[in-house]
Amino acid sequence: MKKYAFITLILLFPFYTLSAENSPEKISEKNKLLQNEIIKKDEERRAKILKKFTDFQEKVKNFSPDLKLKMPINPDKTDDIDEQNTSSKVKKPNEYYAFAADSYKLRSLPYDSIKEFTASVSRGDKVLVLMKPDVKKDKNYRSITKDWLLIRKGDGTEGYIPLNLILNKKPSGSWKKSGLIYDTDAPSVNCSFRDSLNPRENEGLLILTQYSGDDSSLPKNMKVNTSILKVRSEPSLDSETIYSLNKNETVEVIEYSSHSDVYEGKSSKWAKIRKNDITGWVFGYYLTEVSGSGGDGAGADFTSYLNKGADLYVKPDILRVRDAPDDLSTVLFSLQNKEKVKVTEIESEEVTLAGKKSKWVKIKYLDYDGWVFGAFLSKDKNAFEEGDDINNLFQIPLDAGTYFISSKFGKRLLNGKANMHSGIDLAAPLGTEVHSSTDGTVIRTVIDNRTCGTCGYGSHVIVETKDGTRIIYGHLSEVNTTEGKKVKAGEKIGRVGNTGNSYGCHLHFEIRVNEEAIDPMNYIHP
Repeated sequence: MKKYAFITLILLFPFYTLSAENSPEKISEKNKLLQNEIIKKDEERRAKILKKFTDFQEKVKNFSPDLKLKMPINPDKTDDIDEQNTSSKVKKPNEYYAFAADSYKLRSLPYDSIKEFTASVSRGDKVLVLMKPDVKKDKNYRSITKDWLLIRKGDGTEGYIPLNLILNKKPSGSWKKSGLIYDTDAPSVNCSFRDSLNPRENEGLLILTQYSGDDSSLPKNMKVNTSILKVRSEPSLDSETIYSLNKNETVEVIEYSSHSDVYEGKSSKWAKIRKNDITGWVFGYYLTEVSGSGGDGAGADFTSYLNKGADLYVKPDILRVRDAPDDLSTVLFSLQNKEKVKVTEIESEEVTLAGKKSKWVKIKYLDYDGWVFGAFLSKDKNAFEEGDDINNLFQIPLDAGTYFISSKFGKRLLNGKANMHSGIDLAAPLGTEVHSSTDGTVIRTVIDNRTCGTCGYGSHVIVETKDGTRIIYGHLSEVNTTEGKKVKAGEKIGRVGNTGNSYGCHLHFEIRVNEEAIDPMNYIHP
């Protein structure tokens, strides 16, 4: 019997052992060990992730101090989060929008030498500013621009752009729509008096005399002291205009007339001048002697110092260098005042931009090159002017002191009715010369001397610029140009009148882009 009991115990012992190991206490102990192992591995894994993020955060902080990047929530600190509080709202971060000051190709990294472009922006485009990186010098990436912004376009594309090409307000030149209607002009000035172009009608005026015409020191260099000075074929106010000069251009005076004339209350002899291949007569009062060597400062013309190989200095506080010799081309990079550049190419055509007449030149700076408008370069390192905005293309089409603005662009009341005025009115005496406000081609001339409520612009001229912008000069008393003629800024195209739907002597000055009227005051250069 004992023998069988022993055998039974031997057979049951393994099952007893297994039963002891699978007891609740043993299972609980194993689970705790397993949990601790899982938690330990999880903590190690989480520590690695947080370390990677901390390293990334430190890099971002060094690269862009303005970008406030927060650490993710530590899972150990989530006990105080109330998941039941559904009324709380997540505060939307501030968004900063700005506008592109000019056309530019966004770069993939904030360096001028980067040729990987992500997108393009045009002047006036609205963009979202993401951050301002703290750009460090990198031996692999050369750069001129110091300050950059990372921006996002409306389509979601992102890229870097120089800070000086971003504005907090939309730049001038945004279009305002207007129907294709003839303007109805407000009363301007009484046309019963003539303008001061006729010297016989200046009796009793205060006569100002500046130059007597001393021939003893001829020839001599002199500079223009008025905004636009017309060069005439003969020493007479009635002679043909053959050229126009801009303020501060330098000319060579080779002769004075024997007689004096009176213009705008000023008495002066005529000066025969020479500039490049142009020779003609100008009213001597509007010339001032050039002091010193002349150079290219206030008294120099804007082309004579532009020579291939010349070392010149940047005049504006910011000078935008473009990929082509055109004001509509894309900006490559920007230079600052007093930077030294070398002229490598010069365009043959002289154009008028930003109120200045000059030529486009290709320049080299360090390892970079591009095109700039020559008027913004100088031989004088200390020369300075504010900005190089060449988008304000148009000059006032009347001489300074001969007009006032009698009606602005936009909605107005006329004869008790609301009316959209599609231009500006420049009130001036009958016969005041009207000159082209920009370079362009005359695409239409109309001679209609009627004055009536349905006569529209009356006698008028339309000039089209190279980009398709059209300028209308309305209510003229004379049309002094022809269709198809290429005109330069300052060239005579007519005289102020009172024709068409007009209530007094004035010039209706209108600018249209894609047949949409825009406010000329946004485009007229001071």
